Amino acid sequence: PYSALWFDQISDLLPISADPRLADRSLLCNTVSKTLSPGLRVGWVRGPRDVLSHIGLAKQGSAMQTGTLDQLITAQYLDTTDLDAKIAVHRAAYKQRMETMLEVLGEILPEGSEFNRPTGGMFIWVRLPEGYRA
Repeated sequence: PYSALWFDQISDLLPISADPRLADRSLLCNTVSKTLSPGLRVGWVRGPRDVLSHIGLAKQGSAMQTGTLDQLITAQYLDTTDLDAKIAVHRAAYKQRMETMLEVLGEILPEGSEFNRPTGGMFIWVRLPEGYRA
């Protein structure tokens, strides 16, 4: 779900489902909760029709359906918004937050701590030196 939130360079990795040779053997699942709004719990699955029918039945058995209002809000938003431009704004905001977090981590973590510099998304992996517990 975070693949659209890259910072400086788009990933060269395509989903497996983008390979036409695997179209009948792969699924692509995604959500709008990471790029549009965390409160919109709307997602989708792309894949072989026979598999999707089983997924639809499983969804009905677990939660009936995603809220109609959430689906309508999402559809309206996607119909009226330049999604690429909006995601670019999100990318810039997440990148700034990441830069700030890395700066603060460098100041407050004990000596010997290590952390990665993410290329996207919203997670930083921290390793503390021996003797420290998170």
